Amino acid sequence: MTEKRSRETRGPVDFPEFGPELTRLRESRGLNRKELAQRVAIDASHVTRLERGERGASRDLVERLARALDLSIREEHDLLRTAGFLTEQAAELLTEPELGRLATLLARNDLAPTHRTLLVRHLRLALDHAAALGYPVSEPLEDI
Repeated sequence: MTEKRSRETRGPVDFPEFGPELTRLRESRGLNRKELAQRVAIDASHVTRLERGERGASRDLVERLARALDLSIREEHDLLRTAGFLTEQAAELLTEPELGRLATLLARNDLAPTHRTLLVRHLRLALDHAAALGYPVSEPLEDI
């Protein structure tokens, strides 16, 4: 992911589920807004505006909030989804431990291009195997 994309902020109007979900997660951990803000190194009023839907969040901020709240992988992906950074399908797929690990590996900046090519080749083989077993395998953008 590029630095620019991680700083891109999604608007609260487009993603109204984010604020209530952040509030629910914070309260379930027994934190007040000030405590969460301190953990994330932002002002408490910023947390208030996020939770009320008055302000959007960057992906970087959502990931920092997830770490500060000590979220599970599923909870983090759900929070990213409600903030507009993951589709529902991507959030569900990334919850699968092996796919999540693979996605993390493929996103690494230090992954050698030849290694990336080999990993993608193995993914294509897995898809071909699924098709040979009779499962429908669509093209990546076919369902969008």
